[in-house]
Amino acid sequence: MEDKIQFYGKQYKFISNPEYYAFSFDPKRVLIRNYALRTGNHLLYLAYIGVNYPTHIIDEMQNLEYLTRSLICLDQEQAREWFSKHDVTMVQSDISIYDKDAILTIFLLGTDQQITIPLEEKDELVYNLMDTEDLLQLRDLFWIDSRIS
Repeated sequence: MEDKIQFYGKQYKFISNPEYYAFSFDPKRVLIRNYALRTGNHLLYLAYIGVNYPTHIIDEMQNLEYLTRSLICLDQEQAREWFSKHDVTMVQSDISIYDKDAILTIFLLGTDQQITIPLEEKDELVYNLMDTEDLLQLRDLFWIDSRIS
């Protein structure tokens, strides 16, 4: 995780200053949350929130618990079946979409919405969108937030 924090820090020059970022976009918070969810080390994330965003601690404890129960890890074929079963065609990653540890959230596209994603020019490391068919070609393990609203 430290290597990722260093790498993201180079991209987001102010990663060590959470006051620079809005709570939801703080790259270090997103990385630590991702790690906490995948490993079960929730105390690390809650400690970070307690120090840097104390007004969010109660909500984040509840969100972490809720998401932990809905998080699934699937191989490529299982993910393909799950996406198909739930008519999911677009996902959003918490960390880089190309990272095998990225937690994917279902992105529901409204019938009147159209989005264009120029992935070749994409330089954001957090909250990327990608078509599920394209994503299925990139790796063989998928962390998915199975909540569909």
